[in-house]
Amino acid sequence: MVVFTLPSYPYVFKLIRDQFRRRRIPRDKKVIDRYHLVKQHDRVGRLSDAWEFSYTALPLARFTPELLEELKAEAASQLSEESNQLIVKHLFIRTSS
Repeated sequence: MVVFTLPSYPYVFKLIRDQFRRRRIPRDKKVIDRYHLVKQHDRVGRLSDAWEFSYTALPLARFTPELLEELKAEAASQLSEESNQLIVKHLFIRTSS
């Protein structure tokens, strides 16, 4: 996962990487399924709840050039740009506290 925060948002954003560092980790569908498993069965109060979103628009002005570069390098298939918005195909969001 690529994990980041943005100024003035009280959230942590998580995107699935295009390529995983270890070959044993499965692709997108299995990662999403594992998040659902944890959310439904395994968490027992240990993890904060993560919300799942598709095609989320975030203002490009909130991203530093370095963060945009990292996101494009790690998860380019999840991203597109429209006018002044970064559209994220699939991401998880949780509160930062």
